[in-house]
Amino acid sequence: MKHYRIAATASVLIMLPVISSAQSFTYVTDFFTKLGNVIDSAVPVLVALALALFIWGLVVFIANSGSDNKRDEGKSRMVWGVIALFVIVSVWGIVEILQDLTGADGNVGTITAPGVPD
Repeated sequence: MKHYRIAATASVLIMLPVISSAQSFTYVTDFFTKLGNVIDSAVPVLVALALALFIWGLVVFIANSGSDNKRDEGKSRMVWGVIALFVIVSVWGIVEILQDLTGADGNVGTITAPGVPD
């Protein structure tokens, strides 16, 4: 419940200038654009880390083929590496599918007021 209140308070504080018409909406879109750029940059790093975890588990599994404990440790790392890769790639795919279905291309543009048709 405490986290909910913190999130609600942060949301209100972010939207307060827009609600009071003291500022345009561009600072919010700029924030989300920068956040999207950070996430776009982090995805390849996360994929590389998950792949490194899998390879590290594979090396431990092969190098310690005589020890059951070390082999199980390597097997566990390989499984977690595969799970991490699966989650990253599937979330990435789900986002792409949702963008295609909704027509959202991920590019944040300027917000214009609706007009009256001529």
